Amino acid sequence: MKSWLLRILDWIIPFGLVLGFFWLQVHLQPLGSGRLHDALLALSVIVEVRLIWLWERWSYRRAQA
Repeated sequence: MKSWLLRILDWIIPFGLVLGFFWLQVHLQPLGSGRLHDALLALSVIVEVRLIWLWERWSYRRAQA
């Protein structure tokens, strides 16, 4: 049972990150199309990818233990 729940978490967390950052990026749109908007959008994508990578790395190590 515990293993099943952990496998579901391995999928739910990344989907939650993607949905959360999608929401953030949609709400950045009203800022306009200047350099600040572009920088914030790029930063949000970098942070999103980094968090997904860290989650994958952590969950892989947990599965190996």
